[in-house]
Amino acid sequence: MPDAITLTGAALMVLAVILMSVPKRGKYAEHDEVNLTDTSEESSSEESSDNVSSAEEGLAGPLQFQVPGQERVIACFCTEASGHLNPMLAVTSGLVHEGWKVHFYCPKPARQAVEGVGAIWCHMGKEDLDIYELAANVITTDLGMEVPKEVTALPFTVVPVSLGVLPYLLESVAALKPKFVVYDACAPWGSLVGEILRIPCVSIMTALPMPMAERAVHSNSFSELGQKILDATSEAVKRKFGVHLDHNHSYTTYAPYTVITTSRAWHGGHTEFPNAQFDYWGPMISERKGGAVGDEALAKLLGGDRTIGQKGSGRRLVFCSLGTVCTGGAGFAKYGFA
Repeated sequence: MPDAITLTGAALMVLAVILMSVPKRGKYAEHDEVNLTDTSEESSSEESSDNVSSAEEGLAGPLQFQVPGQERVIACFCTEASGHLNPMLAVTSGLVHEGWKVHFYCPKPARQAVEGVGAIWCHMGKEDLDIYELAANVITTDLGMEVPKEVTALPFTVVPVSLGVLPYLLESVAALKPKFVVYDACAPWGSLVGEILRIPCVSIMTALPMPMAERAVHSNSFSELGQKILDATSEAVKRKFGVHLDHNHSYTTYAPYTVITTSRAWHGGHTEFPNAQFDYWGPMISERKGGAVGDEALAKLLGGDRTIGQKGSGRRLVFCSLGTVCTGGAGFAKYGFA
């Protein structure tokens, strides 16, 4: 049975999403479903002039409206990177235990871990999809540009990947009709799916949130070519799907309800992140079956002693995922021993 803290957190998340994140019905809400590629002049002329994603502000865009289904269905989005995936699996474990059917969209390397917590693994367009290969293909084929050195950096890669996976994800998730979606803050396609289909969203932030001023210009850290590619990708997303993708937020894609997998006490700049939107849950704990992400590191840690955690050994192995906060910066080291 999953840890009680995880279950309580999952229940609070469900309640918060229902109460706080239900999209506001606008001019186009009378149309339950709108063509997923509708980018007509009539639609675009009604869009807000500012470029802040309405999904992050608790407002749904005007283009599409998808009525959530009646079943207890959730769609989750993440990469296979362990620091991002492990906390998502803990949340998923709690939701599954409470009776939710979780469809988990991520690359195949994480399939065993996803199914190990009772979720339904879903590919993101094809089973063998590799996000780095997809990013390079989108850059050369869709954008007609050269592949930059940053293509191996996750915060950069997820931007062109969003353009590549959106057509499939929109069709797949629209058919699911989930009550809400949960996405890792470094999986911006989850936010875009929620905004386009007008489905309530929850973001899971596994790293300490960067100051808002730094977040607003985060893409400046990339090369000139990289920044041009990011701009071109955002323009393509706007043109094809009618929503704004702020590539500066690629690693910090927030939602009206954002879970942070650390404590406020560990975040020196936490006052910039209001309680109404940012909930610091702390590390996540989950119980899994089958393989876990990071098996090689675990084997190295245990060495030759393979009895820890085995049934009947009397020696429990507790996995507590700190997410990327434990690897994202040297400043966290002073808290690591806790």
